[in-house]
Amino acid sequence: MFGVITRWGARGYGFVRPDGTEIAAWCHLRFLEGFERWPNAGERVEFELAELPDGRFQAHHVRPAAATRPTVPPPIGDSPRQPACLPAPELPIAKAEVSSGTMALAFVRAGLAPSLSAPMVDGSGAGTSPAAVVQNLEQRVAELRRVLAADVSSLQAELEGIRQRIADLESKGAAVAGQMAERSSRGARDEATLVADHVRDTADGFATSLAAHRSARELLGPVRERGVQRVGVEAVEEYEAIRRRLRLVNGGELQLEDKAYAALERERRVAMQEYADALDRFDKVPCPSVRFVAFVGQDWTMLVAPIPQADLSADNDAGDIRTRVACAFWHAAERAAREIAVRDVPAEYGSVHGLMAVRFGPCDGDLLGVLLDETWSGRPTLEALGIEPHLEVVRSMVPAFESEEPDEDPAASVAADADGGPGGAIRDVARRLGLSLRDLVVTLQNTGLPFPDDTVEPGIEESLRVLLGDAQPPSPSEPSGQTPQPLAPPPPRSPGQDVAARMLAKLVRDRRIGGRHTRVESAYAHHFEDAEKALARRVADYLEKERILLPKQNEGSHHVSVNPRRLPDVGRIIEGTWERMDEIDAL
Repeated sequence: MFGVITRWGARGYGFVRPDGTEIAAWCHLRFLEGFERWPNAGERVEFELAELPDGRFQAHHVRPAAATRPTVPPPIGDSPRQPACLPAPELPIAKAEVSSGTMALAFVRAGLAPSLSAPMVDGSGAGTSPAAVVQNLEQRVAELRRVLAADVSSLQAELEGIRQRIADLESKGAAVAGQMAERSSRGARDEATLVADHVRDTADGFATSLAAHRSARELLGPVRERGVQRVGVEAVEEYEAIRRRLRLVNGGELQLEDKAYAALERERRVAMQEYADALDRFDKVPCPSVRFVAFVGQDWTMLVAPIPQADLSADNDAGDIRTRVACAFWHAAERAAREIAVRDVPAEYGSVHGLMAVRFGPCDGDLLGVLLDETWSGRPTLEALGIEPHLEVVRSMVPAFESEEPDEDPAASVAADADGGPGGAIRDVARRLGLSLRDLVVTLQNTGLPFPDDTVEPGIEESLRVLLGDAQPPSPSEPSGQTPQPLAPPPPRSPGQDVAARMLAKLVRDRRIGGRHTRVESAYAHHFEDAEKALARRVADYLEKERILLPKQNEGSHHVSVNPRRLPDVGRIIEGTWERMDEIDAL
């Protein structure tokens, strides 16, 4: 096949276009034959066209077109239409030599020729011995082998260089990955250290200011007593009332007005100079500032209070500042989880570096600050003490949250204390009901029962007792002189209703509400007969699906607790008045 060299590059390869086509066949210098130099663009050549599996073309055995052998007239054909002489196909000399050598070898091996010394005719018609043809062929093969060996050696060297570069890159990549991992680990450690220091500073600042305020108040007490002994309690109280009124008039930040202060000095300060000086010193003591920290992320919000868990033991006084701050913290956290969180997930209580913390769905930090202020405003005692809340929103750090472990021992609940009348401080009510302080705050918040300034009215406590199943039904009072009428028996319950009522009553009785979880087997297996366990399991699954029971995975075990937000529905299921009891019957 004939064609034209369309392009030849300095790297030893180019392209050939066969005549009458638009094909660009790739050609390498190792495919050249009969060239003493590299071909030029536009030079005509003869070649063999090979098609690759991917559809491309290569030009093999490329020779100058001028080196083709002359034509030999074939014998005259028998057909009258066939011309007297047909031109023979033009074959290159190299191909004719290869064919002649191959034919000579075939003749010798077949016994048709005694040796290769007999003269033969080459492609040009000149006499050439088969030995010369074979020698020429061997030389060409040797040259081809040298070219191929050189190409293979060059390719092997290039491949070895590529392998070495890949190894170097892998080594550098491993080193860079190690450095990045080290930087990431160091960054995580530094971030954890910053979070820990920040949280500790928050707690230390609150503890320091609270201790200073309490110390100043304790020093003020004896001085006030001496003032009472000198001028009487009425005069002291009137003096204190005048100071409070003047402080309110001036917003608590400006100095007292000259006239009012002069009148106060003339009327009272002469008689109680020591107490007046002590009050001046006490007013200069900064009020405790409670700084909450909210870590806001894409998936969670963590609210941290500057109060260690150990500071809320059962022996603390009901009016302790930390107790009131903790109640405000739980109150605000429950409201945030229900009202402003993007995802409806129950609040999960735990700790961050030993401080009280709660985790709930993501929310807006600004709205969280507004909600905290509203919760604080419902506690006049804290405002009267001058304690103000501050919220700091952190968006660049994620603290390590340690979730509380569920208590599996029912005896670990706070023992109920029946001393005292109903109502009163929230801590006293929690002791009487056998609830932890946090569980009581959460229950009151989620059931909508009021507890202004962390106090519980007597009627609210009785409602809680009925809700928790602690109150006994009152005995019916019969009019005198009449025969008591027997009470109507309660309507019969279906097996599903009975199992659901007994299950929830036991969980509420054991205080498994909110953050106090228990194994799911304790809900449906341990206190039911063997014939009831299959139904109890279906009832437990249904209650969990309806979010009446809250699930929690703890070290591979499945735990549940009563959802404090669904306590009204729990009471209706126990009483058998829930509007969806037919769904439980269908189980």
